[in-house]
Amino acid sequence: MPPQLHHALDAALEELEREGGWSARHARYRTLAARVAQGLAELGIEPLLAENESSVVLRAYRLPLGLSYAHLHDALKAEGFVIYAGSGYRRQEVQA
Repeated sequence: MPPQLHHALDAALEELEREGGWSARHARYRTLAARVAQGLAELGIEPLLAENESSVVLRAYRLPLGLSYAHLHDALKAEGFVIYAGSGYRRQEVQA
């Protein structure tokens, strides 16, 4: 293994341990994902998949009519958030 990968893995494992392990990190991310989902639902933005079909780290949402991905992306980026349009056949829905 290249040394930089070894150091990155070591740092990531130390961070995971400081955060209380996998279960604690997963619970934290699940809580954050729920807060995001609730806030988006209040704006009329619904998830593409049910919660039990989604990761706590990566989620997909449907844009409401009249809101373009480009506008949402730029507005969120200005606030320090990064979103992606997706890939494959689902990306076509975003561009429609």
